[in-house]
Formats: sequence, C-alpha cells, structure tokens
Amino acid sequence: ESEFVPQRSDPQNGEFFFNNIPYGQQYLLSFSKRGYTISQNEIAGDATENLRLNLTASVARYVVSGIVLVNGSPLAGVRLTDRELGTTVSDAAGRFSFNTAKYNTRYQVTASKAGYRFRQATKGGVLREDVALQFTASGSKQGSFRVARRR
Repeated sequence: ESEFVPQRSDPQNGEFFFNNIPYGQQYLLSFSKRGYTISQNEIAGDATENLRLNLTASVARYVVSGIVLVNGSPLAGVRLTDRELGTTVSDAAGRFSFNTAKYNTRYQVTASKAGYRFRQATKGGVLREDVALQFTASGSKQGSFRVARRR
C-alpha cells in the first residue's frame, strides 16, 4: 500500500494535486476538517485518468437540547435562556431545543421558573458536537393564600 502526499497548487482557492501516481493504482481519498461538513467525504477509484473534484465545505452546525425534571417527572414551562442561542421554553414532556449553532459557539444555558430552584441553574461549554442537557428542579409552584379570621 502506497501513500501519496498532496501538493498544493493554489493556496487561495484550495486546489491541490497528487503527482506520480502509477496508472491503474487504486486510490481512496478522504476529506475532513474539524468544525466543517464536506460535500463528499470519500472518493475511491483507479488512477486511469486525471480527476478533478469540486468539494464544498460548510461550517458544521450543532443542536443544544435537553430535558427539565422535577422529582423525576417532566417540568413544562421552564424558560431556558442563552445569550447566543436565544430563549426557548420546555414543553409538556419537559423537553427543549435551541436552533442550531455553529461549531465552537460558546453556550451558557440558564433555566428558570417561578416557584422552583434548580440544582445547577446554568450549564455551559463550547459546541463541538450536539449537546444534551438535563436540568433538575426542586420545589413546587407556590401559591399565595390569605387566611381569614372566623367570627
């Protein structure tokens, strides 16, 4: 098995080429770049003619989603806020999801709902893959009561 090192021909537009590949040599080209999605990940074939490829790279996008629980049950109506991602609210199943964000986006999601305390109200990191968060609440919605004196 031979390994051929690509030679870059034009750094401005990303062109590169392989020199001196024997006629009929089987090849497998793999393309990847951290934080990007490539239009074609692999190409295989036999070197019987010149091959020109046009690949497109786009910034990868990831999802921050999760669930909010109270006493092991889903908690609806929790407001989840992040400066970059925006605001969303947990549904009846306690689930939430933000719109996709680019690779390397910093996130810091804060959960809040009146009458509840959260074990860790803010969770954050850097997006390098899809992230699933779990927030755990304690307490319960407390109402206000007025006690009337009986006469």
